[in-house]
Amino acid sequence: MLTVIDEYTHECLAIRTKRQLNSTDVLDCLNDLFAERGAPEHIRFLIEWWRNHYNQVRPYSSLNYRSPAPQAVMIETKSPRLVMPTHQGVQQSIKPKF
Repeated sequence: MLTVIDEYTHECLAIRTKRQLNSTDVLDCLNDLFAERGAPEHIRFLIEWWRNHYNQVRPYSSLNYRSPAPQAVMIETKSPRLVMPTHQGVQQSIKPKF
């Protein structure tokens, strides 16, 4: 059973029942809802926020409590360096190999 609920209004938007639901069934249900109601306005913002949090902020123990894709910032000095922020706020300098 697939139940789609609006978490903001708590309205049940769709219920699909089938012995086995596959990804096509889920996509069909969502396409029907988008055609009927339009795409949610806030969804792009929430997805982008979650993606940034997952990739840039959320620490992973397997990565020594760093995020999977830390941003590199170029600092202009006589010798350019990359500064890699870590979860603890300590910055690690790396000289690029050009």
